Amino acid sequence: MHGYGDTHNAHLTNSGRLHDLIYPGSACLCTPKAPAKTTLRLIGVPISDTWAVLVDPNVQSRCFAQAVYAKHIPWLQGWTISGTEVGCGESRIDYSISDGDTTGYIEVKSAAMLIHNSTGSFPDCPTTRGRKHLFTMRRLAKNHRSIVLFLVQHPEAALFAPNREGDSVFADILSRVVQDGVEVRAIKMCMRVDGRVELIDPDLYCMV
Repeated sequence: MHGYGDTHNAHLTNSGRLHDLIYPGSACLCTPKAPAKTTLRLIGVPISDTWAVLVDPNVQSRCFAQAVYAKHIPWLQGWTISGTEVGCGESRIDYSISDGDTTGYIEVKSAAMLIHNSTGSFPDCPTTRGRKHLFTMRRLAKNHRSIVLFLVQHPEAALFAPNREGDSVFADILSRVVQDGVEVRAIKMCMRVDGRVELIDPDLYCMV
């Protein structure tokens, strides 16, 4: 049992800076992990007595996949996940999907930050990897359904928009690839402080 004031190292899988959520003195939600360099895994940040921001992309993706299997995503009705971590030339894309006749692809981005008081957003820092994914999704859109999905985690978010202050180049590319047939979607899912994750809005409004 850990005592008050103990110090522990926790592993964070999110590649964002998360300065608005994680800083000296902020509370964090962690789960135990096999001892290595760290003994804990940081998965969430409480923002109230009820709600937390889920910051672990692996948990986010797992919850999204469960929602698809349960047919809770209206814009994926008739589609199933057919593969994960799919090699697509210069990039690996999170999911391949199929409706039986047509193949599609989904690239997922973790949108944990909140800007302008009510906008879930991504990224919080420059992302060359994210830019490359957008170009891959544009290429795939020529022959396949191509979706960039932002998993909005903040309970106070009412819509999604890219964070120009974090990476204006990414925001500009996102606007361009939409014109070339890439779908931009957002889902709002939030974690309670007891660890339960709830699907709040399966089709959150996107401003791109």
